[in-house]
Amino acid sequence: MIFQNLFLNNFRNFDVKKFEWSDKINLITGKNGSGKTNLLESFSILSGWGAFGKIKDIINWNMNQNKTLLSAKILGEQSFSNSLINAKISSQIALKLDEKKISCTELRLVIPSISFSTESVNLIDGSPSIRRIFIDKLCALFFPAFAKKLAEFKIISRNRTALLKQGRPVNITSIPFCKLGGWIMEARRKVISQFSQNNLYSIRILPEINNISHEEFLLNELKKFSEKERYALRPLAGPNYDDLQITINSRPATIALSRGQKRRLILSLIINAGNIIKNNLKKNPVLFFDDLTAELDSDARNWCFEQLLKTGWQCFITSPENNFPQKNNYRIIQIGN
Repeated sequence: MIFQNLFLNNFRNFDVKKFEWSDKINLITGKNGSGKTNLLESFSILSGWGAFGKIKDIINWNMNQNKTLLSAKILGEQSFSNSLINAKISSQIALKLDEKKISCTELRLVIPSISFSTESVNLIDGSPSIRRIFIDKLCALFFPAFAKKLAEFKIISRNRTALLKQGRPVNITSIPFCKLGGWIMEARRKVISQFSQNNLYSIRILPEINNISHEEFLLNELKKFSEKERYALRPLAGPNYDDLQITINSRPATIALSRGQKRRLILSLIINAGNIIKNNLKKNPVLFFDDLTAELDSDARNWCFEQLLKTGWQCFITSPENNFPQKNNYRIIQIGN
């Protein structure tokens, strides 16, 4: 799938603006504060992932209108060739595909995408929650019910926490906690198992669960930690304890690689994830990168560019300036002049 164009009306720092895109690499340049990340946010909305922040902040800062309009023509596989995605934003986001209402879940499957954001830099060194977000976005593309089940699990987990703080029995929450939590953990492991294990790195989710169902695993964990749970006043098992382990030659990537090498590894992970999407959904993903080339030398930038070019997928990359050498292989869009 690709975005052919993008129309913005009253969005963030844009009043009315239209962009035409290359079906390969698009480099969006401009000074800090010119709106580069805002463009990526508009794509996030139009591909079903939502806004980066509060919806009320999306409406143009300098205009007196109370709504924002976004639209994009998409072209690609199956029956969605030359289709139009619209987003009308006021107090909430209303999405339409060819004038028919569509949910975020459905839209994510129409035009699957993967993003590299400022948080993605910490995919290796950061907290487990950052790595879980990476996994969960992939799961949402393969299991349409994933986002809903994850939200339901969080409610059950909060209810269990409330009962613990009140000193009341928590048994009533144990079965739904383990059923939903086990389903989420199993979905994550199914997706990660599809990653290609190669000479560059290996990847898996901890804790490892073998020869037992994920639901049974959680039931056992709840029993094991029942005493400690009462003192901690929170569940001590569940999907929120999952973590992604990435190793290089059996050494943790966080200590085996330099910062520049970690950025290369993250790009390899994203391309690997894109291949999984392509194999499962039979659609080419769209890739979004916010300041991908920061802290990279010229050789590393060239390597990143070549890797993205090899995929043949549509890519959007923001950067303060053009620091790619091959001027004929991508489109440069400068904003904020």
